[in-house]
Amino acid sequence: FHDITNSAIGADAGAVIGNTFHNVGTAIGSGSEVRNNIIMTASTHIAADVGPCSHNLAYQSGAAVNVDNGCTNQLNVNPLFVNAAALDFHLQPNSPARDSGMVASQYQTFLAAIGVTLAVDQDGEVRPQGGVWDRGAFEYAGGVVAVPTPAAPTSLVVQ
Repeated sequence: FHDITNSAIGADAGAVIGNTFHNVGTAIGSGSEVRNNIIMTASTHIAADVGPCSHNLAYQSGAAVNVDNGCTNQLNVNPLFVNAAALDFHLQPNSPARDSGMVASQYQTFLAAIGVTLAVDQDGEVRPQGGVWDRGAFEYAGGVVAVPTPAAPTSLVVQ
């Protein structure tokens, strides 16, 4: 349940749920259950022979999305991150990833087996915030995370 850059999930990974992949080769390989992920900028977004697959979002700026599988409820649109170039993968208020995921059974299975909830995002925000789970590593919590503005220079001299 992380934002993953420059890496991928390979074969037989088990469940791959609630992640954000950015700038990878093959984001998600074979044999995995794949749900509620965002995959942006990948040569192959989701491999052909994954397990149950639904509610993912794949986006490739200026190119076709390579999703060779039978995923259902797949979105192939810009996820509208706050600032992907600066690796800020929080969702903007109008992101199509908001309130468009699903409740995955693995969350309850993990809670029952381990006694720890996975129903939180990377920032510790409880999922879901809007009644329906968001796709990706971050649950939209009601505001865009501010990007710091650099301080104005104080010692400029105009000649």
